[in-house]
Amino acid sequence: MDNEYNAWNYETEESEANVSEPAGEKNKKGFWQKTVTFVALALVFGLIAGTAFSGVNWAYNNYFNSGAGKYKPVKVEIPYTSVLNVKEGKGVVNEITEVVENAMPSMVAINVVATTTVRSPGFFFGYGGSYKYETTGSGSGIIIGKNDRELFIVTNNHVVQNATQIMVEFIDGKSYMASIKGTDSDSDLAVISVPLSEIDDSTSKAIKIAVMGDSTTLRLGEPAIAIGNALGYGQSVTVGVISAKEREVQMADGVMKLIQTDAAINPGNSGGALLNIKGEVIGINSVKYASTEVEGIGYAIPISDAIPIIEQLMNAVNPDSLRPFLGINGEDVPEAYQDRFGWPAGVYVTRVYSGSPAHLAGLRQGDIITKLNGKKITSIEELQYELNKCAVGERVTITIIRLQKGDSMQQVTLNAILISRAEAE
Repeated sequence: MDNEYNAWNYETEESEANVSEPAGEKNKKGFWQKTVTFVALALVFGLIAGTAFSGVNWAYNNYFNSGAGKYKPVKVEIPYTSVLNVKEGKGVVNEITEVVENAMPSMVAINVVATTTVRSPGFFFGYGGSYKYETTGSGSGIIIGKNDRELFIVTNNHVVQNATQIMVEFIDGKSYMASIKGTDSDSDLAVISVPLSEIDDSTSKAIKIAVMGDSTTLRLGEPAIAIGNALGYGQSVTVGVISAKEREVQMADGVMKLIQTDAAINPGNSGGALLNIKGEVIGINSVKYASTEVEGIGYAIPISDAIPIIEQLMNAVNPDSLRPFLGINGEDVPEAYQDRFGWPAGVYVTRVYSGSPAHLAGLRQGDIITKLNGKKITSIEELQYELNKCAVGERVTITIIRLQKGDSMQQVTLNAILISRAEAE
């Protein structure tokens, strides 16, 4: 063993002696050896990592994604969604555009100069006085027919009420003087006319008569398009839906049952058209509910209710010259108030028009009308019905319950002389 050990040791010493070099050369050689080793290790690591990545990718594509794996990812297909009209699959936006383009030649802007009269309470008894002043206003209208002499346009009564001058502007921008053919303040309708002889040929070719629809078939939520001379700036379009049908809205001496819509109806829209998606007139825009707490409540007169009245007005039958006027707004006394406070059934007066027969007779806000000419009154519809049976100039007896301080009530009988609605305006 000693010999073997000595031989090994000898050889080692000899090797070291043979490779003995200067210190500088030795350091250079060590540096390059380390560099080569580092590069080699880096190449080996890169090769291993690349192989591992390829293997994982291959395993995913051939095992998990092929259906063989237990945890295959679920693919969710999200279809493209667009807003379409159920009718013929046409886009609603495009269809509304077509409706407006087709209907616009039937719409007019109306600008009026009106005289407002302020009367003293004693005017109706032959003493006292009154004064007048001029105002301007704007509204809208719908071309609804013609004969061999005139072109007829329907609008709201309140648009042309007390007008001394009415100018109608057609789609071509030309304006013509119009005159009132007939008015009906109960329904807030009026028909005005323009002589055909006054209308230029170019205007005649540009305009057309509106297509009437059927408001009795309306469904809640169906599209509604309002066109009108909003704020007097010219024709504009708003879009909404039918929000409700037969909404009761208080008017003078009664109520009206109107279409409710959230399509914006603003001053100047009055008398304009409410259209369905077919472009048919289903209502005449009339009233907007204005309050800081309310958004998107406007009303239109149902066209099916309006047509019989429009036909009368076109034929120069003026209901307002024959219809009596009392001059109150009211509502039915709720049953809950009857039960809780002992109030009678009747019409609770919410407003008395200044200078009206009701005002001159001494009727007050808060009174409850229970009888007219001895006939029992339990609702605003009954009061309206009984008034329409009376004649202009007739003296009527009104029985009321006047609420006193506390819970006491007093029955009072008043007398009023009815005037015509035309006089009241």
